[in-house]
Amino acid sequence: MKRALIGSTALAGVLVIAVMVTPVFAACVNPTPLQHLLGGWFSNCTEPVRAFAFGVSSNVAPDTTCPNGAASCNTGSVLIACPDAGSSNGQLAGCQPDAGTPNDGNVTILFDWGGGGSFTGCPNPAQAANIGRNYVQVVDAKGKSLFVTVPYSFDLGAYALDLAQPDTFPAGPISCTTNEAGLTFRSFTGGTLCGNMPVPRAHTDCDPGTWGVTGGNGFIPPTCQASTLFPLNRGKLYRKDTPADASKACTGADPVLSTGAWTNIPIDPVANPNFASNGDFCVPTPPPAAGQCAHFGATGMVNGVETPAMVGDLDLGSAGDPNAPSPRAVQVSANAGGNSVSISFRTEGELGLVGFNVLADAQGGKNRIKVNSALIDKKGVEGGGASYSVQIPKGNFKGAKVLYIESVLTSGTLLSDPASF
Repeated sequence: MKRALIGSTALAGVLVIAVMVTPVFAACVNPTPLQHLLGGWFSNCTEPVRAFAFGVSSNVAPDTTCPNGAASCNTGSVLIACPDAGSSNGQLAGCQPDAGTPNDGNVTILFDWGGGGSFTGCPNPAQAANIGRNYVQVVDAKGKSLFVTVPYSFDLGAYALDLAQPDTFPAGPISCTTNEAGLTFRSFTGGTLCGNMPVPRAHTDCDPGTWGVTGGNGFIPPTCQASTLFPLNRGKLYRKDTPADASKACTGADPVLSTGAWTNIPIDPVANPNFASNGDFCVPTPPPAAGQCAHFGATGMVNGVETPAMVGDLDLGSAGDPNAPSPRAVQVSANAGGNSVSISFRTEGELGLVGFNVLADAQGGKNRIKVNSALIDKKGVEGGGASYSVQIPKGNFKGAKVLYIESVLTSGTLLSDPASF
C-alpha cells in the first residue's frame, strides 16, 4: 500500500496540481506524474529552458513497458519545464512554488503521463514500483544541461525527480552545467569547429546521499536498484541554423530531434582518433550567415540507443550576438600594494582564446605598454569561462596608473574596459 503523505501539505498540494489536468490525449489511464515532488528544483539554469523526458523498460522482470525505449514513451511537444511559480506547464497545470521567480535560474519539472497534450506512450500502466524508468533532459539558453533519471516510486505515486537529488527537505538542488552532459567548444576558425563531447553524466536515485538511497531517513523506502540503470555513452553531433532575434541574440533551439530539424555532422573516426576515448573532435562546418544562429547539439546513448533529444547544446551567432560567450576580460580590478600590483578579472567564455596580456597606459596615456613578461595562460575548461588573479611588479608599469587586459585570440585580440589603481 502507498504511504499516505500526511503532514506534508506541500507534497499533497503539488501532486494534486499535477494530476487535476483534463486528459485530452492521455497516454496513461491513471495519473502518473513526473515532477519535482519533495520541494526540489534545478538551479543555475538560464531561461528559457527546454526539457524533454522519456521512459525506458528496465529489462528487469516484470518491466515490459516502452519496448522501443524513447520511441515508445516520450513527452513529445508538451512543455514540461517550469521557469517560475507564476507560470503553467504545457498541460495547463500551475507550476510549483519552488520554480521561483522569472530569470532566477530555478526551474522545476511538471508533467503527467495521464494528463493532456500530444505525447507518446505510458511507461507504467499498472503504477508498479521501478517500472518504466524515466529520463529527463534539460538544456538551458546558454547550452548548460542536466540529465536526470528516476524510477517510479510506489509510495510517492510518481516519478519524483527529487529522488536523484540530495536528501534534504526541501530536496537539495542540482545545477545546470556545461561539463556533465553537454557540449563544449575550443575553437571555430577557418570553417573548422573543434570541441569536446563528454559522456553524459546522469544524476540518478542511486547517487550517494540522494533521496533514492536514503529514503529521507525513513520517510519513504529507498528506490535505488542499480540493476535498472543503463550504461551511458556519447552520441552524435548535430547542427541547426535559425534567425537571431531582434537583439541579434541566440537563445537555444528545440532540443528534440524529431521536431527540431537537426542535421547530423559526422565525426570521422580517422580524422578524430581521440573522439571515442575522450570526446575531442574537429569537424568542417561553415560559420553562421549574417543574422543567423548556428545551434550545435549533442545526443547521448542510453544502453546503446540514441537519446531522442539533445543532452546539451551551444549556440554560435553571427557578429553582434550579445549572448555568445565571449573571451573578453570583464570585472577587471587592480590594487597596488608593496612592490606589486594585484590584478583580478574573469571571462564568461574562452572559445578561440590563446591567453592574456596586461597593457598599461604609460606617459599619461600616450604610450600603451605590455607589462607581463609572458603570456598569461587561459584556465577555462573546454571553452568555458574562468577567474584570474595575477601579480605584476610595480616597476613594470613605469608610473602608469591605468591598465587593460588584452585577450589574445586565434583571430585577433579583444580589450577589456580600463581599471585604475
